Amino acid sequence: MRFDHESGPSVSPILILIDDFGQGGAQRQIAMMVREFVRRGRKVIVCRYAERDFLGDEIAAAGAEVVRLEGGGRLGWLRSLSRLVRERQPAVLCAFLVGPATLAILSDRLNRMPCPIVVCERCADSDGPISMKRRLGLALYRRAQAIVCNSERQARWLKGACPALRDRIGCIGNAVDLELFPASPPPGGQVRRVVVLGRVVEVKGVAVLANALDVLRARSDANVVPSIEWYGQHHEQGLELCSDAGASGTGIEFMPPLVDVPALLRSADAVLLPSLSEGTPNVVLEAMAAGRVVLTTDVGDCSKMVLDGSTGWVVAPDDPEALADGLAVLCSAGEEVIQRMSRAARTRAEQIASIGRIVDEYEALFEGLGVGTT
Repeated sequence: MRFDHESGPSVSPILILIDDFGQGGAQRQIAMMVREFVRRGRKVIVCRYAERDFLGDEIAAAGAEVVRLEGGGRLGWLRSLSRLVRERQPAVLCAFLVGPATLAILSDRLNRMPCPIVVCERCADSDGPISMKRRLGLALYRRAQAIVCNSERQARWLKGACPALRDRIGCIGNAVDLELFPASPPPGGQVRRVVVLGRVVEVKGVAVLANALDVLRARSDANVVPSIEWYGQHHEQGLELCSDAGASGTGIEFMPPLVDVPALLRSADAVLLPSLSEGTPNVVLEAMAAGRVVLTTDVGDCSKMVLDGSTGWVVAPDDPEALADGLAVLCSAGEEVIQRMSRAARTRAEQIASIGRIVDEYEALFEGLGVGTT
């Protein structure tokens, strides 16, 4: 605890650093964490340095003090962050994503931080060669007191890439706001309206999905071809990505991201995640909380969240035939099966992804670092 001689005891805040307040998964996790930390009587400062501000009002409404670093580039941001830490004396600095983690660690090198640095990794590295840029970034992690991954797969990868840091690397999964995403019965009947939420980029599996739909149409039973609605940034390039992969793109409607995700999930029959790489994707947890069956590729920790055949289905990644098979099973499942799996999905979300459990794990981490936030 920090002590203010004029006003008595005061709470050392938790400082969270993120690049921007866009619509990304890390930003949504931060908003939930802030709400729970504040409910527990913690002070939280959330700091950004880039311009994009979509969730800033939500983060502020959750109870955080919202700050933007001054300066028009990295050097200015370094100075501004050092000044902020010096003035506010946080108990801990949690840097989400690689860019903010690099900024925090470089700031520590220039002006030693008076608090521990916790790097909150959100990467999903492949098993191939590590690029020089990534190696340089990982080398900086030696100055962090803890590195938190949001998937067990990424934690294993990071321990293999940085064996000297094994004892500092751990996993704290993502949470879902169970109140914001209340369970509701599926619309009923056979599954026909399937939604995808995520950036419209190659790694999210755009081409694989387009090819899978073409495979389904080429089969004798065309009745199992669903209508796909894909909501996400870069939606304007969706058909081009399909064409580049030699797929028609027929059956996929690419649309801009939505603000009211809970309403979209209530109206959808099921949710699809065709990604080639993920960590712990928020959309899977949100869909499960809303009581929606999920068809996902086996990437990141998805097979831990979605229990194959019980709360949804899991198929091999980057495999149009496997995805086509999964879509056929999903769309031919009877209403009773979908209703049963929907209830099981909600129960699973409650078991693994409550925000209270996630914040408990962060507080245990802080305590292990000798941090007093109260």
